[in-house]
Amino acid sequence: MLDILDLTPWAIVTATVAGMLIGAAWYSPVLFGNAWMAALGKTQDELGSPAPAMIGSALSCLLSAIGMAVIVGWFGIESASGGGMMGAFVGITLVATAMLSDSLLSGSGWRLYFIQAGYRVTYLVVKGAILAGWPARWLGVGGSRLLRFQPAPFICRPAQNKGTGTSCPSTGACP
Repeated sequence: MLDILDLTPWAIVTATVAGMLIGAAWYSPVLFGNAWMAALGKTQDELGSPAPAMIGSALSCLLSAIGMAVIVGWFGIESASGGGMMGAFVGITLVATAMLSDSLLSGSGWRLYFIQAGYRVTYLVVKGAILAGWPARWLGVGGSRLLRFQPAPFICRPAQNKGTGTSCPSTGACP
């Protein structure tokens, strides 16, 4: 059973800050800022003060980092590459598809969709990599576990069967 207190706070804070830094770069004029403004059909003056949006964005980044930490821990992902792949999976199959539906219904256009969905998929890849690759030795404990709970019982990982002479049954659960 997940205990939210088992989450590694520094990994979550680091992933949150990384998401915000990616956003600052992504929406800067150097990358997609000008194209994003054009796709919105607005100017900086029309958008007003960015402070309320930045506070909401920081909260959103924090909540998505917590969510990715739970997913990474639940599935027992223990490498940065595995975490990045899970971030891509979640970003593409859940976040970008939900955004696609909203974009199609609002008529906001493909350009805006790809800029905004691209940012979210990118930051989930990075967050997943940070959270899964976070070395537990920094916390004074062995291993690289982000969370102290067992992976989902329906996930069969070869390491769990090592030396047992068994393979994953068709249900996917380890014996």
